[in-house]
Amino acid sequence: MSVDEDVLTIKAENSSSSSDEPESYLLRERRTGSYYRAIKLPETVDYEDAESTFKNGILTIKLPKIESKKTRNISRLDNLINRARRA
Repeated sequence: MSVDEDVLTIKAENSSSSSDEPESYLLRERRTGSYYRAIKLPETVDYEDAESTFKNGILTIKLPKIESKKTRNISRLDNLINRARRA
């Protein structure tokens, strides 16, 4: 997993094999596969505090917002409220 120029890239590969008779290999199957996903992220993501976990076959990624972007949006809302009160 990596982030480059606001794009989160997830790559994975798996392989497994199974056989009906482990000693004589009358039938043996092998499966392989690879996964690739690229997701464009907003500029408000704080990559430094990102967290990821893999548990029971589920990948969870937490990407918090940058604090300065949050407060800027709130200050815009305050400005709109103040303008409405003056009118």
